This record gives sequence, C-alpha cells and structure tokens, in this order.
Amino acid sequence: MFCGTSEFTSLGAHKGYGHSRRDDLESIGLNLIFYINGGALPWYNKYEGETKHKKIMKLMEATTIEDLCTNCPKPIIEFMKYCRGIMF
Repeated sequence: MFCGTSEFTSLGAHKGYGHSRRDDLESIGLNLIFYINGGALPWYNKYEGETKHKKIMKLMEATTIEDLCTNCPKPIIEFMKYCRGIMF
C-alpha cells in the first residue's frame, strides 16, 4: 500500500518496495532539491486524480539525478545517487 506525499516519496516506495531508512533519506533529498530549485520538481503539482501516483513514478524513473539536480551543489547529486543505490 502506498504511503506518503507522492511528490516527495522515494522511487522505491513508488514501486512498492518495502519502506526503509533508504526511502526516508531519498525523501529528505527530494525536499532539499525542491527548496534549492525555488519550490519546483519536474512532477510537482503536475498531476491530479487517481493516476497521479503512477504518473509521478514514471516521470521519476525517466528523470536522471543529474537532470533533477541541475541547480544543486555537487554534494546533493552524490547524496541522491547514494540514496538510490542503498539496498533494503
């Protein structure tokens, strides 16, 4: 069962993987990126309705970390890559 705010939920949680500290760290990273980008993520406030979760997941999968973090300092990019690489 999905839990959380779709825009800030980790990709693993969107895919239905068991939640862990990995997901919490990625969520923190997404929040940091959101504020660094002046309140924007590629999928933020873009979708509504019952299919919102699936549409956000597909866009998250299609967006590279480098594209997501274009305005971010290098440590944020490294942090997000680390988060996505952590196993459960």
